[in-house]
Amino acid sequence: MMAERVTRSTPLYFGDRLIGVIERLADQGRLRLTYDDSWREMPGVWPISLSLPISRRVHTDQRRETQKPVEHFLRGLLPDNEDTINRWAREFGVGRHDPVAILSEIGVDCPGGISFVEPAGQGYEEPLDNARLGHEMRCLQESLPSALEGDHGQFSLAGAQAKTALRKTATGWAVPHGGLASTHILKPAMIGLPDQALNEHYCLELARRIGLPAVESEVVDFDDVPVLVVKRFDRFGAVPNLIRLHQEDFCQALGVHPRNKYEAEGGPRLADMMQLLDRHSGDPLADQTRLYQAVLFNLIIAGTDAHAKNFALIYPPTAGLPRLAPLYDMNSMYPYAAQRRDLRSSLRFAGHYKLREITREHLVRRIDGCRLRARDMASIRDELLDTLPQVAETLAADVAAAGVKSDIPETIAAGVGAACRRWRGS
Repeated sequence: MMAERVTRSTPLYFGDRLIGVIERLADQGRLRLTYDDSWREMPGVWPISLSLPISRRVHTDQRRETQKPVEHFLRGLLPDNEDTINRWAREFGVGRHDPVAILSEIGVDCPGGISFVEPAGQGYEEPLDNARLGHEMRCLQESLPSALEGDHGQFSLAGAQAKTALRKTATGWAVPHGGLASTHILKPAMIGLPDQALNEHYCLELARRIGLPAVESEVVDFDDVPVLVVKRFDRFGAVPNLIRLHQEDFCQALGVHPRNKYEAEGGPRLADMMQLLDRHSGDPLADQTRLYQAVLFNLIIAGTDAHAKNFALIYPPTAGLPRLAPLYDMNSMYPYAAQRRDLRSSLRFAGHYKLREITREHLVRRIDGCRLRARDMASIRDELLDTLPQVAETLAADVAAAGVKSDIPETIAAGVGAACRRWRGS
């Protein structure tokens, strides 16, 4: 049997260790992942994706769109922002539909632990002053070319919102070079959504206050551009002894193309995510409990982007099975929804997506693969409905007391209170 012709070959690394090679085949451009034997034989080793288990040395995408886990994993590392993808494709002279070619150019600092470029030496930090940061944040916010996205910051971050990754040092912000890991993600507020950075920070802080693990965040102004600064959860330790942790979102773990992240568009269901945790989590019951809490929390705050790409698994710094990652990318639509009757959940409950059609009873349903019993779900639901309104009001008051002039926190708190009253039936 003749060997299939390869048109591109790209190595994958974890630090200075070779994970394997991704090849583009001449046959319809299909992708093939081949794990390196030395990687597979390492104690405590992990696969780059649960959809690409390390028990098999070679994974080859098939012709059917639903059977391309290698390509879908790689696309999950790239931004959803088409302007960014088009700009990178033009800059590097590669095809915009070729994730391997793009990641070969910018895949030094990806989500998780893998890199598409072998680290060169010790690396170095390029300091950034506030004026430069403000300029670059404004460029990102206005979808203009930013030096942090091209020549300097060789990183790739998933999601639709423009963002960059930087390294926080003892003396300030810096661009990491030569394989040094970034420490934080910086997301300029989205134009057209007033105080959007504050919205996301408020929602993350609200989750933390009720005991849900969520990424650490703050809002910082750079040259009058409000920016959400998020500490990366896929990093461990502190500068200069910082190491990457591997992670993947649920679309990647289930082999789903990121464009199908919403359940209504063929994406993963809550049951699919629960089943994945049941099979692969280091503590299935604890992680299923946290996922269920997180999904209900997003319903209550009108977090309509709680799709499968906004939940992730992360591997521990020492050998072990993956765990549900801290929550991230949460915004409430209460401040922006002119017609709140049309708000839709990203996940379906008892056949319903519209929040106004989801009832208290719909929130407690048997979910295949879920170890939570009905009474456990009811207890979680009732505790959230009883406690969240007061916590939301207190947090809104704390934000105002800190001198922040915005009605966003108060508007979200009011929406949370109304939702909880409706689902409590009071």
